[in-house]
Amino acid sequence: MNLIICCTPLQMLIAEAIIRQSNEKYILLVLSLSKSNKYTYYLNNLRKHTIDSYFFEISQKNKILQLINFIKFRYFVISEILNKDVKIKSVYIASIDSVYLHSALSLLKYRNSRLCIYTFDDGTANIDENSQFYIENRSKYGKIFYFLLGNRYNLSIVKKESSLHYTIYKNMKNIIYNTEYIDIVHFYQNKNDATSEKNQISPPKCISILLGQPLSPMTKKDYIHLIEKIHNNFNIDFYFPHPREEYSINIIDNINCDFIFEEYIISELKKNNYIYHIFTFFSSAALNINNLSERISIFSIYSNLIPTTYNNAYNIFKKQNVQIITID
Repeated sequence: MNLIICCTPLQMLIAEAIIRQSNEKYILLVLSLSKSNKYTYYLNNLRKHTIDSYFFEISQKNKILQLINFIKFRYFVISEILNKDVKIKSVYIASIDSVYLHSALSLLKYRNSRLCIYTFDDGTANIDENSQFYIENRSKYGKIFYFLLGNRYNLSIVKKESSLHYTIYKNMKNIIYNTEYIDIVHFYQNKNDATSEKNQISPPKCISILLGQPLSPMTKKDYIHLIEKIHNNFNIDFYFPHPREEYSINIIDNINCDFIFEEYIISELKKNNYIYHIFTFFSSAALNINNLSERISIFSIYSNLIPTTYNNAYNIFKKQNVQIITID
């Protein structure tokens, strides 16, 4: 039996693609900071392809509650997964820096010393060499603390023991060298698009969409100011909120749906012959649909308000021939 662990809607979409191309049986475990409609949609969709599924909500309110929640998670894995009459031979994870997943791996490895680990993409963090997937941010004392709580895995050990990494980024360096490209859009893409140029009587309408994106540690005031500036400069039609976004953007019409952006834009391409201008800072969602259709153009917005820790993400977009626009 295989266990696949997901923490975001995108991870669940990639997990579905992995499962669909396999003849193996899977158990699903979803960890989430909150149970939004998007999480529920992708959780219910992925459940159809697994023989069993579990959901655990992670608390980040304060350090004491985080510790209690972490201990509860260890008990959850033991009682709900390990105590079942099923032997987990392989585990698939994307959030390789998560202490929760390190705990799950430690418990699974203790039960099965021959456990196989497979990894898959979480987003652009996998191809950004300055991200948390390449730089160990946990302090020496933090490592000792979690070791005393039973964790025998950390970022470097997960990468070392990963047998294969599934990636949605073709021909790009990832967390390990042994990678396999996996297409997350071909299940939804309409290969016989009836709205080709020769069928168009009038010029197609152009829709501009701005993708929301958490930019910690940017303040709420600076973020909203930046969104307003982009809206005014480029006459943005719609705003697509990020699943973990904390701010409400009311100056632009919001697109509220159960889909993550990749699946949303593919569904829109099927329904009409519109041209889409996608504005983003450096969202992995935009990169994932780059070169998807001639009717999509991606524009990456840069501002001095954006923390310099994200500079390498812009370099990735440049390498993928995405136009960078500075608005300062």
